[in-house]
Amino acid sequence: MLYDELLDKVKLGKLCKTVEIDVCIAAGCLALGSEKLIDELKGRFPDYEVKGVGCIGLCSKGPLIKIESGNKIIGAAELNIDQLVAKINELIQKPHQTDNFF
Repeated sequence: MLYDELLDKVKLGKLCKTVEIDVCIAAGCLALGSEKLIDELKGRFPDYEVKGVGCIGLCSKGPLIKIESGNKIIGAAELNIDQLVAKINELIQKPHQTDNFF
């Protein structure tokens, strides 16, 4: 990367750590619709990296979502998509909270 390109990225804030939204795609969460959830979240959060990952744990609350900016886990089992998006937005705004939403 050239110095000018690096400087441009710094000015645009593109070197800051981005928020990652990880969705479990292990067998249990996959059976509960995690692939469809990934597609929906990619549409709702185009500026963040939304990706499928291995087992996050606590399959009974799945499909599970982990917010990397604050190391938070959300169980999507009892939430509709609008509630889920609201929770993710809340966690992105307050990345240093330590409680989980199980």
